[in-house]
Amino acid sequence: MAVYKVTVATGTSEYSGTNNYVYLTLIGEAGQSERTVLDNPGLDLCRGAVDEYEIPSLVLLGRLRSFRLEKQRYWVEDNWFCRFVSVQTPGGDTHSFPCYRWLVGDVAIELREGPGERGGTKWGGA
Repeated sequence: MAVYKVTVATGTSEYSGTNNYVYLTLIGEAGQSERTVLDNPGLDLCRGAVDEYEIPSLVLLGRLRSFRLEKQRYWVEDNWFCRFVSVQTPGGDTHSFPCYRWLVGDVAIELREGPGERGGTKWGGA
C-alpha cells in the first residue's frame, strides 16, 4: 500500500472553515486513491488552518493528474473555502493544486495541478 501525504489549507476570511464532511481522492495516470475523509483528532478545516493527512492507495498512482474534493453536509449546511491542496508522493515529489474557491452545498470538484500563485503571493488569499 502506498501512502500520500496531503496538506489542505482553509481560507482565512470569516466563515471560511467548515464542520461538514470533506473527502479527498487523488487521481493519477495509474489509478486513483481511496476516497478518504479528511478527519484528524481535534479541529479540522477551520478558518486559517493548514491540516495534514495521509491518503492511502492500494497502488502507486503514477504521475498525479488531479484530485477530487467532495463536501457533504454533516448536521447543518456549512460552506468551506479551500485555498490549496499540496501532495507529497511516496517518492518524495511534491505537487501543488491551487483551489481558491468556495465549496457550497453537497458538491464535488476536480482540480489539476497549477503553479500555486495568486496575486503575486504564493498561497495567499481568502
